[in-house]
Amino acid sequence: MNFESAASVKTASGNYDIFVHDQAIENVGEICRALDIGNHAFIITDTEINKIFGEQLVSILSQAGYTTKLYAINAGEDQKNLETVEHLYNWLLKNHVERSDFVICLGGGVVTDLGGYVAATTLRGIPFLHVPTTLLGMVDAAIGGKTGVDHQLGKNLIGAFAQPAAVVSDPQLLSTLPIRQIRDGLAELIKHGLILDKDLVDLLEKSSSNLRSLIEPHFIAKSSSIKAGIVSADERESSKRMLLNYGHTVGHAIEACTGYQTYRHGEAVAVGMHIAGKISHQLGLLSEEELNRQQHLITSCGLPSEASDVYLDDVLKTMRSDKKMYQGTLSWILLNGIGNAIISRNVSEATFRSAAETILG
Repeated sequence: MNFESAASVKTASGNYDIFVHDQAIENVGEICRALDIGNHAFIITDTEINKIFGEQLVSILSQAGYTTKLYAINAGEDQKNLETVEHLYNWLLKNHVERSDFVICLGGGVVTDLGGYVAATTLRGIPFLHVPTTLLGMVDAAIGGKTGVDHQLGKNLIGAFAQPAAVVSDPQLLSTLPIRQIRDGLAELIKHGLILDKDLVDLLEKSSSNLRSLIEPHFIAKSSSIKAGIVSADERESSKRMLLNYGHTVGHAIEACTGYQTYRHGEAVAVGMHIAGKISHQLGLLSEEELNRQQHLITSCGLPSEASDVYLDDVLKTMRSDKKMYQGTLSWILLNGIGNAIISRNVSEATFRSAAETILG
C-alpha cells in the first residue's frame, strides 16, 4: 500500500491499522487485498448511506476483484436491536456466508456496532472492516472492538468485544453530513481532549468558531490515535479504557429515557459531561475556571448543556442498569483537571442530585 496508517491498535485479540486520509474509501479494495481476508464481501449499511456511498463502494470492491452483496437496514438508533441482528443473520446465512468471507460495515455508529456484532457472532466470527461515514464513527464507534446492540433496559447492554481487521476513515465522506451530525461527533472529539490531551483541547478551542474545520484529517487522526492508544493498553475496559466513558454514564441514560429519539449520542454525552464536570468541581477536583472552560468549548460547538425535558429520577433509575456497575456501585469518570481523567466509585446519590438538579428536569 502506498499510504500510511494514522494509528494502530494492538490488542491480545487482534492488531489493526486505522487509515485516515481524504479519498481513503478509494483504497478499501487495496486494503482488503493487503489483509488477504477473502474473496467475497458482505456490505452492511443503512438506507440513507446506501443512497450516497453504497454503489461507490461496490464498484471499488469489484474493481479489486471482489464479489459483493449489500444489505441496507433502516437508518436510526432504534434499529440497533436483536430483531435487526436476526434479519442480518438470515441474509448472511441464506447467501451461504463462509468463514473465508468478510463483512464491511459502511455507516455511522449504529452500523459499526451492529454490523461488527453480527460478524463477530456469525459462524463464531468472520472478519470485518469498518468504513465509518460519520465523525462519531471515525473518532469513536469504529475503533476499539466494542460491538453490540441496545436493550429496552439500556444502551449497548448486549454485545461482544471483537476487533475489526481495519478502519478506513475518509473525511471527505463527511461533506454531506448536516451540521447536527458533525456536532454529534465533536462531543467525542472534545471528550478525548478533556480526559487525556490538554493540547487537543487548546486546538479545538482555537478552531471552534468554524465547526467544519474540525473535521479535517489531522483532527480525526489525532483523536483516533488517542483512542487507539487507550484500547491497546486496555482492550476490555478493566482500567484505563473506562476513562473513555466520561459523560457516558448519564449520556446513555438520557438516550434510553427518551427512546433514542430526542437526543443524538453526542448531544446526550455533552449533557453527561456537564454533570460529570459539576461533580468533579463539587468534589474539589476541577476548578470553577476549568469547568467553565469545558462548558464554553461544548456550547461553542453547538452542543447542549442541559436536558430539562428528561427527569432526573428516570435517569438515576436507568443508570442503575448501566454495565459500568461494579458490585452494586456505579463507576464515574471525573476530571482531576483538564486532560486528566480519573475513575471514582465514591459519588453519592446526593452529590449526583446536587450536580444534576439544574441540568435535568
